[in-house]
Amino acid sequence: MKFATRVIHAGMEPDPSTGAIIPPIYQTSTYVQAAPGQHKGYEYARSQNPTRTALETALASIENARYALSFSSGVAASDAVIRLLVPGDEVIAASDMYGGTFRLFSKIFEKAGIHFHYVNMQDVNNIRPLINAKTKLVWTETPTNPLMNVVDLDAVASVCKEKKLLFCVDNTFASPSLQNPLDFGADIVIHSATKYLGGHSDVIHGCLMLNDLSLRDQLYFIQKSCGAVPGPQDCFLVLRGIKTLQIRMQRHCENGEKVAHWLRGNKKLSAVYWCGFEDQRARRLYMTHAPVSVGIRIIRNHKQIPFRPAYPLLTDQNTLLNVHAIVIVSVYSNRQHCIRFSRGGRCLDQLNGDISTPKIVSVS
Repeated sequence: MKFATRVIHAGMEPDPSTGAIIPPIYQTSTYVQAAPGQHKGYEYARSQNPTRTALETALASIENARYALSFSSGVAASDAVIRLLVPGDEVIAASDMYGGTFRLFSKIFEKAGIHFHYVNMQDVNNIRPLINAKTKLVWTETPTNPLMNVVDLDAVASVCKEKKLLFCVDNTFASPSLQNPLDFGADIVIHSATKYLGGHSDVIHGCLMLNDLSLRDQLYFIQKSCGAVPGPQDCFLVLRGIKTLQIRMQRHCENGEKVAHWLRGNKKLSAVYWCGFEDQRARRLYMTHAPVSVGIRIIRNHKQIPFRPAYPLLTDQNTLLNVHAIVIVSVYSNRQHCIRFSRGGRCLDQLNGDISTPKIVSVS
């Protein structure tokens, strides 16, 4: 079954009691048992929920995985992966990563005795010198958030297999529509489903996809024991969002390419970060993972960027990768100020008009 068909039909078993084609929202905390321990596969909603089961079936399908687990957020999913480790274990992570993941690693798990090494994973040779007997996990994103760096998944996976290390890839910025890290040797794929998968700015959700049953069972035990599970309404919204993922990603990619080139021609901007420019090594590498590129970043080396949305349909928010055209102003560790554009599904002519308005970016 091709991807565009799977996003629509995966997990869509008709409801046995009514024949409803869309899985219901099973808003229940517990289930009736015929006798103690005799149930229909569901005993308590922290452990299982039929709406969640439908979503996890769909998530596994679109990421070419055997198993999927749904969480209350992307950070909750990340938390579960690191809980596989014990004090003294070490992790090699990409130096360019989502700030929430870095915060989780540095402010929470460092205190628990897990040690993290941060390296530029654009060169796989940066990984080998840090591997020792305590190393258990390699963690990366590609493309990375925020700078759109691209990591060679084949090369990193080869090192991990050789050294018997777990390899986890955050695939949020590419989405399963463009890239499937398990096919390149990853052991675990993580998503913030709040972004492309949900796609409508109305749900917080995270998920893990994987192929190893023993690893799935360990992560499920962590999930059930720690309790970071999504509600059935959240699962329903992500399941709905997945159905239009392929169509939305096509528009994201079309808009992203045109806007990236348009911005690159603006001499007032010091840099535009996008992994699809033909003169960049990142494009050649990324095209081995995905057919098209997404994402735009603008960097200016100034302490302040006066910014106001000049058009009501171009919004200033603190998340991205959904149907809306969004701008985020951020400051990173090197004190660079970055304006991040997420194109959404907007009309391209109107979008270009909005971001060209002087009130959007003031450059002195």
